Amino acid sequence: MEIAVEEILRLDRILQDVLNFSVPVKMETSLDHLHDVIDKCVGLINEKIRRSKINVIQKLSKDIPKIQMNTGMFQQVILNLFLNSIDAMPQGGQIIITTRRMEIEDCKMILLEIMDSGCGIQSENLNRVFDPFFSTKTQGAGLGLSNVKKIIDAHHGSIEIENRANQGTRIIIKLPENKNAKSPNC
Repeated sequence: MEIAVEEILRLDRILQDVLNFSVPVKMETSLDHLHDVIDKCVGLINEKIRRSKINVIQKLSKDIPKIQMNTGMFQQVILNLFLNSIDAMPQGGQIIITTRRMEIEDCKMILLEIMDSGCGIQSENLNRVFDPFFSTKTQGAGLGLSNVKKIIDAHHGSIEIENRANQGTRIIIKLPENKNAKSPNC
């Protein structure tokens, strides 16, 4: 039963990725707190985290304000990034989630950083990770990170992925605090 449920969830994720990729992003937003979204996502996959022998460390800044976001879409972003991190650590490991405020050229931003201690991304693949249908996995449609970027762009944010030599992957998401910002640079 457990295997059947996991396979159903995997197929649902693939189908959801294809559907999300094929439709334009509809940005119905509400004021929500990024930390609440993170907590919900960790709760949703807590059993998978535990079984995978992964330690999740949260370093969440206390001064993060609520921001305008499409909460459901942002949950997809965080879940996708968490699941990719889990997949990169088949022997277990660590995920560190950090939030903080920052200012770039008089623009107030919220930084979300997700680091894992997994196998990392091969350097020749790093510039292709957001390409639709690109994947190094044997399962999946290769749309997860493409959809993540699409959602971050719709929130007028930016996303970067860094390979940490023999130490895993670091994902940096910057979101404007101001709901009227129209670009990641305000």
